[in-house]
Amino acid sequence: MSSWTRSTTVTIDCKALRHNFRQIVARLHPDQNILSVVKSNAYGHGGPQVARILVEEGCSFLGVGTIDEGRALREAGVRVPILVLLGDIGGGYQELLHHQLIPVIQDFDTFCKFENWLNQNNKKSSFHLKVDTGMTRLGFLPDELLSKASVLSRSSVLKIQGVMSHLIDATDVERTGSQQEAFDHCLQILRKNGVQPQFIHLANSVATIEDRFSQYNMVRPGIVLYGVLPHPRLQEFVSLKPIMTWKTKVINVKEVPAGTVVSYNATFKTRRPSRIAVLPVGYADGYPRRLSNRAHVLIRGRKAPVVGIVCMDLTMVDVTEIGSVSIGDEVVLLGGQGSETLLAEEMAQWADTIPYEILTGVALRVPRIYQDEVH
Repeated sequence: MSSWTRSTTVTIDCKALRHNFRQIVARLHPDQNILSVVKSNAYGHGGPQVARILVEEGCSFLGVGTIDEGRALREAGVRVPILVLLGDIGGGYQELLHHQLIPVIQDFDTFCKFENWLNQNNKKSSFHLKVDTGMTRLGFLPDELLSKASVLSRSSVLKIQGVMSHLIDATDVERTGSQQEAFDHCLQILRKNGVQPQFIHLANSVATIEDRFSQYNMVRPGIVLYGVLPHPRLQEFVSLKPIMTWKTKVINVKEVPAGTVVSYNATFKTRRPSRIAVLPVGYADGYPRRLSNRAHVLIRGRKAPVVGIVCMDLTMVDVTEIGSVSIGDEVVLLGGQGSETLLAEEMAQWADTIPYEILTGVALRVPRIYQDEVH
């Protein structure tokens, strides 16, 4: 049994993760494969641990951001195919092959360099070809693909296993339709050059839940695995459970008079005699500084406002209305306590950001505890 020296911890509800995965699988067609996105340390939840649970649930393909993330999964005993989504394979060809990772290739220069290395070392690899259908980020543009498709298709050492693109905004049906047209055009170009990809994938979390692009045989859910809905309308199709609870404890309580300044730069001053609780969590833990004077936490089942600037390692909250708050009391930053719940979506609104940034931003120095890993 692990013991932690810190009061600030994250608990991952493994049963909820399994529930979410099953909800997503229920939306798929029989011939569709699910590529679960576990990049960025599984959106802050712990890449190897989350990956192992998903594989136990029947996930047959995983997506990571980097070669290092893929290596971590292999070292944790994960054996299903792993796609390196970012495409920044640099000079890591040997490690890529050693760990049996499949790269995404999004430009001709990367293709040529990798192909040359494979030829020089008498190796072979497969890859997923990324096309840019409007994101203006990574991927072959349709015109570029038209001029390079014959070369891409003829390689004897580097074979196209899959074709993919990335949606700008899956909630915008019209824009997504335009991207799909561009994607189908790219597929047509490749097929005319003899490419018959094993996997074709465009659907992200929203498109997967809404059962769009069923003509393609792979989907890439990400944030929904972790219990966050990118759009409220998805509630019509699935019932997801947030899997992260972020807690800390009160380490000090101060009784102060009206007019007392709290934290740096005097951004907050008490308007009455107040009780200020100090929490051992700050922006170094991933608790955003933008939550200063904006957020709430839960103590004794009630909301307590964050007051003053969030510090590197400490945050202050006003507990005047809560009563006899004491050192050692549990504090929930994210998750439920009593009848109240704080969601990542709510925290993101306070911080003028998105839930993705909140979850992935939880620092590695915050211990992750995996709860109820029994099926």
